[in-house]
Amino acid sequence: MGCSILDADTSLTPKITEKLVSGNLLKSAWEDRAERAAISDYYNESEIDYRVWSVEGYRHFGYWQMGIWPWQRRRMLEAMNDVLFKQLGVANLKSGNIGDLGCGTAAVARYGCDHLPHLGWHAITISREQAAQGQAKFEEARRLHAEDRTGMDSVHHGDYHVLPWPDEFLDAAFYFESLCHSTEPEVALREAVRVLKPGGKLVIADGFLNHPLGNTSRWFRWLHNEVAHNWAVPSFHEAALVADWLEATGLKLVKQRELGWRVAVSASHSVPLVVMHTAKLLFRGKSTAWQWKHLRASALAMLLGMQRKNFGYYLFTLQKPHD
Repeated sequence: MGCSILDADTSLTPKITEKLVSGNLLKSAWEDRAERAAISDYYNESEIDYRVWSVEGYRHFGYWQMGIWPWQRRRMLEAMNDVLFKQLGVANLKSGNIGDLGCGTAAVARYGCDHLPHLGWHAITISREQAAQGQAKFEEARRLHAEDRTGMDSVHHGDYHVLPWPDEFLDAAFYFESLCHSTEPEVALREAVRVLKPGGKLVIADGFLNHPLGNTSRWFRWLHNEVAHNWAVPSFHEAALVADWLEATGLKLVKQRELGWRVAVSASHSVPLVVMHTAKLLFRGKSTAWQWKHLRASALAMLLGMQRKNFGYYLFTLQKPHD
């Protein structure tokens, strides 16, 4: 089926009730909100740096397990995809639609489409450039594997606080290192609940604070802010607040995992990559402010992850209750 880049309305009152037409969702107007512009700018300007991390377009950390050599970054990145999909239970679905909320260039959705082509994969990103790249990559993959693809693909330029899909459209959805950008996570989660079918699962994979930031040392607060702010993250959320999110949205906690040590192996790749890429940027003499911020955060990310008392990498599997 077809894939298109669509603009989504980001007003705080959801107005999207369009039905699927010819394999795509109808367009609606979208205007960028000023408070989200920095996130879009960050991803637009640091796109070339992320390609150094993954030519496939992955923006997340990887999952190390026995059988994967420590230098096999792509295998770790895709192993993390598999862990996420296992928590969602998507392999058990004979049909349905999956949502990638904060998708980057939709690399994880494309991975899902390659391995589970009978499902519909729908992605949304706040960056128009990322949406365009995701669309182009979906179209390229479709040309190569047209006979295998029966599900519908769509890439949306919009804000995951107001999703472009009708009520109970998705069978499962995930925030893959993207909910950290939100200053209104409960608003985002309520929208996810709206578009999820009863019984649908929602997975959040991200870095979380183990304690309120104000209760940590001055050193840790500095380190946290250096990583978070230079990745266009206002602040990493507290893991303890997930309970409040559940109460506010009606979601139920199915499983909680801390994957810090599994993620650490791939995170260690960031240091040599930053050194090499910094040298290239200095040699070329051409870079942007967000590129340097991104490199600074990436260089310190491993150190932040080592602060196990105050920081962890969590996988929360949530579920919308059945009616």
